[in-house]
Amino acid sequence: MSGSTVQHQILAAVTDIGQALKSVADTNATFMATADKATALVELSQIEARVSELRLRILVDAGDVAEATGARDAAAWLAHATHARFEDAHADLRLTTSLDRACGPSRLRSARAQPTPPRPASSSVPSTPCPTRSLPR
Repeated sequence: MSGSTVQHQILAAVTDIGQALKSVADTNATFMATADKATALVELSQIEARVSELRLRILVDAGDVAEATGARDAAAWLAHATHARFEDAHADLRLTTSLDRACGPSRLRSARAQPTPPRPASSSVPSTPCPTRSLPR
């Protein structure tokens, strides 16, 4: 066998999503049929929710990234690497950690109707019950 390594399926999916979006970057939505626009908007909202869920799932497990780079935590590393607001990255990490502890990873996959996860005012676990359904994969 050669020395090549197999790409993790999450990284492969991220690459595929990036390439698909790049392929339509210059496409004008003006010429889409009305029904196609409606379908695209709904499906993009669902995709956005699933991408957010995946990002948060990885963030909660990315302590090793922070350790390897000398960052305080994964949120600090992500904010620096993406030029995002530190407050937002830390709010995401606090929320995800709270949900992961309280309900397990399936809680994040329940965000179907919420493309952007809510950010609680405090680091407490949200009062909503843990869902029993998860998003289809």
